[in-house]
Amino acid sequence: MFHSAPPNQTLLHRSPEFLIVGAQKAGTTSLYNCLKQHPDIQAAKKKEIHYFSQYFNKGLDWYLQHFPERESNKLSGEASPFYLYHPHSAERIASQLPQVKIIILLRNPVQRAISHYHQQARRHHEKLAMLEAFQKEDERISSAWHKLLAGKQTSGVKIQQCSYLSRGKYLEQILRYEKYFPREQIMIIESTDFFDHPQETLSRLFNFLGINTNFMPTDLWPRKPGNYADTDPEVLHYLNEYFTPHNKALFQHLGYSFPW
Repeated sequence: MFHSAPPNQTLLHRSPEFLIVGAQKAGTTSLYNCLKQHPDIQAAKKKEIHYFSQYFNKGLDWYLQHFPERESNKLSGEASPFYLYHPHSAERIASQLPQVKIIILLRNPVQRAISHYHQQARRHHEKLAMLEAFQKEDERISSAWHKLLAGKQTSGVKIQQCSYLSRGKYLEQILRYEKYFPREQIMIIESTDFFDHPQETLSRLFNFLGINTNFMPTDLWPRKPGNYADTDPEVLHYLNEYFTPHNKALFQHLGYSFPW
């Protein structure tokens, strides 16, 4: 429940101050849950609004209705993991929210791809064996991806379901955001660092957002955890070979590396 504003405070219906843009299956739900607990943050009506990916045609007024009226010192934001991968989201966000702070959560792309596959298999969207699904990704999503690039559709079922490998090519996705936002408006968090060292990671994130860094959420329990230690070694070898050059390029660009 939101607290009433003091008599001298005006409640304002403002655009969000931060966006968690992805990556999918990297811990965005857990991170957003931690942010919601901060007393300086009032949550959006739902975590994933997908305005800048799937519903951009509805207009900014529609989007802003998802955020609470709040005091000037209160922040709000949302987390739509498709924003990182969607080819037009960064430009769209910059056109309407040029001052917004961008939070990017990255997970080892090998683990991310495996988790993504298991999610689709559980939902009965994926019928192929894991290795075959990875090997056939390009031919399965190519047509829909080019339509998305050309603006002929707002999303694509196959793109969202079967983008196991392409979502893990992080550098090209980050570069889209760096094209439209200064680096000081972008924070990149590695998911293992977040889950293993939540207090330190959240303190840095709160500082990035300009809110009380001493607060610590009482609920740090990971959302949607998954353990796929029994993955076929052939699949792991394929994924490691695939992502090694992409990770190397990412680390070179960032100037630091992750333990992938």
